[in-house]
Amino acid sequence: MKLDKNRFGMKKNLIMLLCILTVIFLTIIFCILNVILYKKVSSDYINEAKQRFEFAVDATNDTYQNMIDKEQNIINSTLITDEIRKIAGYDQSDINEIIKSYDLLDKFFLGLTEFGSFNSEQIVIYLHGDNFPEGKYINKIGRIQGSDIWEELESSAVYESTWAYSEDYVSVYRHIRNFDADYGYLEIKIPTEKTVGNFRNMKLSEHEALRIIGKDGDVLYSSRAGGNYGFVIESTLADGNRAQFSANRFYIIKNYFIYAISLVVLFFAMLILCFFAYKRIIDVMTKDLYEFVLNIQNSEQMLLNPDLIHVD
Repeated sequence: MKLDKNRFGMKKNLIMLLCILTVIFLTIIFCILNVILYKKVSSDYINEAKQRFEFAVDATNDTYQNMIDKEQNIINSTLITDEIRKIAGYDQSDINEIIKSYDLLDKFFLGLTEFGSFNSEQIVIYLHGDNFPEGKYINKIGRIQGSDIWEELESSAVYESTWAYSEDYVSVYRHIRNFDADYGYLEIKIPTEKTVGNFRNMKLSEHEALRIIGKDGDVLYSSRAGGNYGFVIESTLADGNRAQFSANRFYIIKNYFIYAISLVVLFFAMLILCFFAYKRIIDVMTKDLYEFVLNIQNSEQMLLNPDLIHVD
């Protein structure tokens, strides 16, 4: 019994030593793999989020650029400015001329909107003066005087685009000038839903949020109120505002833990496998030694005569 106890103690110590060394080695490998895994999961998510965000930003900028291009086409058209000049200087005796001007504008704007994403209701011209009759595209400037955008329009440079936002529309304004004459302002507008829809198409999860932040820092649009979002991507839009995509880092960590749990299971499985492997190997390695010592203890003749002891 004494020999079995010693034998068991020796095997136990060997197994414990090997297991401790294995735990240290596997822990180092486990930590390294977890760092690599976290970076991989984070990188994959960030790249995927950037792709979704950049696609929405590009789509919105394309929409804004389309507005600016149409605005530029109208402003630079001498045909339009000539007809606007006639309307602004309207004399009641020239009713036929004013009708012709409105007909020309209607044809021009119809061609401008027919193959684009615009319609005639999204083009408005505000002219100085009170004598002319308002038409399909022509309004008197009094309609925007005193509005929230009016002071900004008056202080804006001649070739500067001024943006305005409402619940229903995003608008861009521009001075209408012909040489030194200032006739008023051109407004191009599109439904707010069209721009916001680009960001809604990102299919945000419950841990993600998107905001449109104005030049003055005001939040023009937010997909979600509040929340602690540690990961942020920003991009400047064509209208000068900032689009800000953010995600809760817990969302990234949660995705990482799904894989990390698999590593933990693998860690313990390898440890258990190593334990049984070490036990089996040590059993085989100590079998002959155990039998040799047992023979010596049970044979007085071998103890008295060392020549009978053969060590292989």
